[in-house]
Amino acid sequence: LAAGSIAQVHRAKLKDGRVVAIKVQRPGIDAIVDRDIDLIKDIAKLVAVTDFGKSYDVVSLAEEFGSALQAELDFTIEAGYTERLKRNLAQSPWFDPQQLAIPQIDRTLTRKKLLVMQYLAGIPLLATDLPDNNNTKRQAITPLLFRVFFQQFLTDGFFHADPHPGNLFYLADGRIAILDCGMMGFFDPRTRKNLTEIILAIVSVDAARCTQLTLEIAEPTKPVDLAKLEADYARLLRRYAHLSLGQFNTSQALYEVLQAARRNHLRWPGNIGLFAKALANLEGVGRQFNPAV
Repeated sequence: LAAGSIAQVHRAKLKDGRVVAIKVQRPGIDAIVDRDIDLIKDIAKLVAVTDFGKSYDVVSLAEEFGSALQAELDFTIEAGYTERLKRNLAQSPWFDPQQLAIPQIDRTLTRKKLLVMQYLAGIPLLATDLPDNNNTKRQAITPLLFRVFFQQFLTDGFFHADPHPGNLFYLADGRIAILDCGMMGFFDPRTRKNLTEIILAIVSVDAARCTQLTLEIAEPTKPVDLAKLEADYARLLRRYAHLSLGQFNTSQALYEVLQAARRNHLRWPGNIGLFAKALANLEGVGRQFNPAV
């Protein structure tokens, strides 16, 4: 059904007649990953002495990336992530959970190198054969998708960090499925609160508030000129001041805020970068699926 650098996914039938999807790890991939992680860490140590390396804390980024990659090699961890996401999204005041599907994990058969889960019949969201003029269906799916992910980002603090088109499916029964929970992000309550307020500050073009909240989350690598940081924010946010919601690109605005802070010697924690990546993927899928939004 699918293939990646770490594993392949196949459809299979169990002895009891159930049809399942099985994710099988490529033989010998753990040794290759260990070698690649060691190379990345060595390169990070070389880059760390440069201004770029200090600004981005590349050694910590390499360590975090290595840990995340190692975790992806243990499918029992992914199984736990999938079950946690399924529990979190089983109830919501923001959307109807009956319109969403997360595959059920078969714990009796899942192992470190083998993940066995419920087979969900469907096709990638962007490959749906919904007619372009079926605005009712598209307009129902798009807000559902965003509400599902913003609950993860801002309420649960546990989010799917890779919502690319191949991981979002339109099922035969009309539900939306989220697949592949190998890469997940985490936020503590304080970060969730500050992140929510930063997004509101960006949308309301409040540079002063954005500056204040940045200092709550990001770590200075050198003395920070607050007046310059606020002026940089004000200049970039003014470009979004008179845009409609349809014209406003939230992920692009957030990315520019992150970059402005870095230029002013502030270092964001790694989970913020993961959030920005997930939001960019999600917004890209949403705009491709329903350009009218």
